[in-house]
Formats: sequence, structure tokens, C-alpha cells
Amino acid sequence: MEAANFQIDSDERPGEARVSVSGELDLSAAPRLARAADKVLEGGPRRLLLDLSGLRFIDSSGLRTIIVLHQRASQEGWALEVVRPPKHLMTIFQISGMDDHLHFVEGQGRDVAR
Repeated sequence: MEAANFQIDSDERPGEARVSVSGELDLSAAPRLARAADKVLEGGPRRLLLDLSGLRFIDSSGLRTIIVLHQRASQEGWALEVVRPPKHLMTIFQISGMDDHLHFVEGQGRDVAR
């Protein structure tokens, strides 16, 4: 059932990567996002574009995974850009205050590995 509720795709090229998620980013899916990010970050990209535009739901464990990525970016010196999730999910980022800390971009962001 997990695969039907959450999908993740990643593309990478030298210096940058895109991780796109869709469906429900919840307790069962958050570790998959963390592993996918770890995999694309192994090569040391300078920029990670996290595309949340396909999400239908996010819970606190999904938010925590994104917060950890934000902290890693600050500590390790790479850029994290986040493609905005649907409007109804932005409330979670606003209530948590993360909308002030994450670098949100509109639409598809800059072209990455397309």
C-alpha cells in the first residue's frame, strides 16, 4: 500500500539534483525521502531541488525530514530549494514557521536534470 500512496523520483547531474515526491509524505514515507536525499547527496551536489508540488498530504514526520534536510544544507554548505506544495499544505509550513526558513520556489524551479 505504501507504494500507491507515495512516489519518489530523483534526477541528478554534476553539482545539482532534483528529488520529486508525490502522494502522502507520512511516517511510513519519510524514511524513503531521507534515503533518496542521502543517495543524491553522496556525490556532493551544491544544490538540491526538493519538489513537493505533487504532495496530497504531509504529517509531522514528513515535515521533520524536510527540516533535517534544511539543517544539513546549512551545516554542509549546499543549497536547498523547495518547490511549493499545493496551497492547502503550505499551512503546515506556515504554522511551524518553516516558511520563513526554507527557500521556496514556484513551479518547477530552475531546470535541474530535465
